[in-house]
Amino acid sequence: MKTPPEPARAPATESQGESLAQIKRRLRSEAQGRRRRLAAEAAPRVGEHLRDVFAATLPVIKDCTVAAYWPIGDEMDVLPLTEYLRSRGCTIGLPAVERPGQPLTFRRWWAPARLIEGPYGTRHPEPDAPTLTPDWLLVPLLAFDRDGWRLGYGGGYYDRSLAGLRAKSPVRTIGIAYAGQEISRVPHDHLDQPLDLIATERHVIVAGAGGRSGQ
Repeated sequence: MKTPPEPARAPATESQGESLAQIKRRLRSEAQGRRRRLAAEAAPRVGEHLRDVFAATLPVIKDCTVAAYWPIGDEMDVLPLTEYLRSRGCTIGLPAVERPGQPLTFRRWWAPARLIEGPYGTRHPEPDAPTLTPDWLLVPLLAFDRDGWRLGYGGGYYDRSLAGLRAKSPVRTIGIAYAGQEISRVPHDHLDQPLDLIATERHVIVAGAGGRSGQ
């Protein structure tokens, strides 16, 4: 495979004189355009490439509970990976936004069980599907850095959810992204929850370790 592109350079916050919220808004706009281009240029089976890199790099993830997501828009297609994890004995759940500003609820999903439409274009299991507590979360994002910081969509749903989950158990998180979504630094504060790993169609990055594994 080709060498992943050099990370885009996030602007220095000190020289801009902007608030953290302003910086994040600007970066989101840039990152949305970048991800849109990456999705348009991606191989038709990019989700399968993600699955294959994941399987080769993280075979120890099995027989556990995984909260995935239903991809919308130009998010990375995580469904081939979800089916792989199911074949490894994992119980799969999907997030549901049940109350604005509150943590996500994770409900068990059996393919091809019916999904219903949720806020922001999401899809999730029906309300009578059992809730679950994940061991691992697969998390969509707009941008990421090597230290595991994630630029999300601005609603704070995953950060609130992770804060609550991590207060009770050692849940682990894997950001799901195109390799080209990496930037040099994602600005963050005490409300932001870091990722443990980032999985792309080219490699898996261990957050904070400075290295990567994969093709």
